[in-house]
Amino acid sequence: MTPGLSILRFVGIVSILVLGAETSARAYEELTLGEVREGTLDDEDRGLAGGGYADEDWHFWSQDNQNVAVVLESSLFEPVLKVFFGREQLTFGATEGMKVVAEIDMTRNRLYDFEIGSALPGGKGRYTILVKKIDARANPGGAAQPRPAPAPEAGPAQPAPAPGATSGNRDFSQFDAIDRRNISTFRGSLADADQQIDPNRFADIYAYQVAEGAILKVTLTASSFDAFLYVQTPSGEIVENDNSGDLETDSSIELEAKRGGKYLIVATSTGQKNTGAYVLRIRAMQESDTIVTNPQNQSSVPAQTQPERPPSGFRGRTTPFGTTGSLQRGDQTYRSGDREGAFYDSYEIWFPQGSFIEVKLESRSRQYDPFLIVEGPANFHKENDDVNYPSDTNSAVTFFCSNSGSYTVYATSYASGAAGNYSLSVTSEFVSASETMVRTLGRRYFGIFVGIRDYPDDLDDLEYCDEDATLLSRAFTGGQLMGAESFVVLTNSGATTRAVRDAFTTIKRQIGPRDAFVFFFSGHGQQSEYDESNTDEVDRKQESIVLHDGELLDDELATLVGELNCAIRLVAIDACFSGGFARDVVNKPGTIGIFSSEEDLTSNVASEFSAGGYLSLFFREAVSERADVNRNGTIDVGELCHYIQNSYGSRVRESEVETNDGEIGYQHVVVDRGSVTVGTELFRTR
Repeated sequence: MTPGLSILRFVGIVSILVLGAETSARAYEELTLGEVREGTLDDEDRGLAGGGYADEDWHFWSQDNQNVAVVLESSLFEPVLKVFFGREQLTFGATEGMKVVAEIDMTRNRLYDFEIGSALPGGKGRYTILVKKIDARANPGGAAQPRPAPAPEAGPAQPAPAPGATSGNRDFSQFDAIDRRNISTFRGSLADADQQIDPNRFADIYAYQVAEGAILKVTLTASSFDAFLYVQTPSGEIVENDNSGDLETDSSIELEAKRGGKYLIVATSTGQKNTGAYVLRIRAMQESDTIVTNPQNQSSVPAQTQPERPPSGFRGRTTPFGTTGSLQRGDQTYRSGDREGAFYDSYEIWFPQGSFIEVKLESRSRQYDPFLIVEGPANFHKENDDVNYPSDTNSAVTFFCSNSGSYTVYATSYASGAAGNYSLSVTSEFVSASETMVRTLGRRYFGIFVGIRDYPDDLDDLEYCDEDATLLSRAFTGGQLMGAESFVVLTNSGATTRAVRDAFTTIKRQIGPRDAFVFFFSGHGQQSEYDESNTDEVDRKQESIVLHDGELLDDELATLVGELNCAIRLVAIDACFSGGFARDVVNKPGTIGIFSSEEDLTSNVASEFSAGGYLSLFFREAVSERADVNRNGTIDVGELCHYIQNSYGSRVRESEVETNDGEIGYQHVVVDRGSVTVGTELFRTR
């Protein structure tokens, strides 16, 4: 790791130029407020001298004193937005990984031209662009706030409120509502034939029964329009939300049910005449939905010592269960939402609390791309498209069952109308209450956390690195993921080669086949000179982490980690040349490696964040619930990796590092999941 400040590029408005002449006339597509539009950056667009492309297809007419945010996003390239108006130009870079959020104060009624480009030469692919109004925000960030609903008055319907503002005189009980009593996830669409809560503002309204004292959480997600959400309580209070996060296009509301009864949930948009598909997720949680906590060891156990059997008269299946079938015309068919037009077969299966469940759906002879959905009690919903795209497009769902009951397994396809044969297998393994389990879906977590700030005289000290280890261990214990007996923290002079080896020996005796292990290091890393005898290394160079009294080679660390008989091994190294550990450590199923830089590059100290390294900070944040992207109460492998990668992309901009030969490069995180799928759940966040 390289001491000193890293270079962090400022993002946002990066240039204001005065041009010599007005922008020439072009053929444009007009953008309207609240409407998500799609475009493509490709070789048919205007070519740039640096090898990239510029899509010049969009413009927007502003009104006087109109503050807007332009949200430009792509999953295929890092976008850049240029805005032309009169003789001026604004340029905006990505602020959140692959997303540009450009706030513009449009003080005049005029035309604004937008140009889409890529930050890197040759970048191209599909993108979305949205212009949304952000002025008159009484509640910044879009946080939902309850308020009494006034008595309805006669008169014309009011326009959509600005984000965070009140919604005027409303009473949604006068509209027709669809009963969603037992459905937690619903895929629908706004269409011209829907009810209108305001002129040309389409909406779907759902009735959902919620018990007194429950926590109701509703999320509305849409890709073709800016989602807006209302919830009306039995007492007439209305909660509204435009943005689930600052300047986001999804909506989310969480509230405590002060009264039990029927809650009306309104899925709509911020603008008029917006149509398109959406996903509505509803979850009502009681205290009884959580796992019981044992304060003695910060561990949690399921209530049963034996798996609960299904009630008499249950006509579904029990585990283990396996069958073959086929998707074909005449099957049940999804009528709306993301799966619209797809055939599906459904199976009712009893899952007992305290069991590990694994469901696999495989397309026989690769006739189509399967899609798997599992739904059950307490608004449980999990789905999976690909186990590991593109090498394995079959589907699998694994989880720890917290609630006994009847679950429905849906075997369907990714594409509408796809047909073909499939095989479905369902297995469960019960874990008795005698096994110590933390709040991690039934598995125990063990950890070794190593950080060195104070090195011997011949090595530079590294600011904050000892704190990295201590703070990460606290993130695990504070989240009830580890008890005091299940982890070791080694810092400074205590972080010796023997201490690390002894820690592995101790944990090797305790850890079990269902458990998980974390090894973390923050400090110096080394790379050896080129040596032909290093035949197991492509570059013929060995990497090592530098402990207080010597080095620990990548080969030895791989052996120590590989000897642990457990389900998951997560190795995170924040050190120079750490990417070189990937091919050695990630060498058997169940191992994940996350490394602060590529194998021939140094890593910087993240002094601007008061952290020893960027990976140390982002890993700690991820464990502290921030990685729960879909807010379902669990963090899976995909979410953990996404959070760290996205944080690198948005917060470690142009951090210059170098090779041992003095060549300049840029620091990027290295993630190697091996055979571990993105859907593998790591732990609960609540």
